[in-house]
Amino acid sequence: MQPFRFPKDQHLNPSGDYPTSDLNIPLIRYADILLMKAEAQIKQGKSGDVEINLVRNRAGLPAISGATMVNLKRERRSEFAAEYTDRHSDLVRWGDAQAAYARPATGRQHIAKTDPTSSYTIVQVWPARTFNPAIHHVWPIPPSDLSNSGISQNEGW
Repeated sequence: MQPFRFPKDQHLNPSGDYPTSDLNIPLIRYADILLMKAEAQIKQGKSGDVEINLVRNRAGLPAISGATMVNLKRERRSEFAAEYTDRHSDLVRWGDAQAAYARPATGRQHIAKTDPTSSYTIVQVWPARTFNPAIHHVWPIPPSDLSNSGISQNEGW
């Protein structure tokens, strides 16, 4: 969305048929590629240590060995905290979405907003939600796509 922060003629190609930008916008991070490969290898019973440790070493963290899915999940959550790398897709792919969404999201409300070491209370940021794997593991297909293609709607939608 970076190009849209500026006046429309500053960084966007004016051609509606060729929507490009002269800004160097990353579409995917190398760390994401490495962690995808590590996940695939761990799922195949192979070692994902090399890829995970490339990410950890770049961040100044010590190397790990014998990485498991638990390690991989923590690494993805830490590496992509506050970034849009689709945590939701991670949770669905791992089968963790139902349990994660059943808990409310919480955060800290500090007494002194500019002092992270000040006293705080835990507040609910988002209430618990319902995730039904029988339905919510896929998105609904838009009605126009259904009518244009003749395919059936995803089950549950």
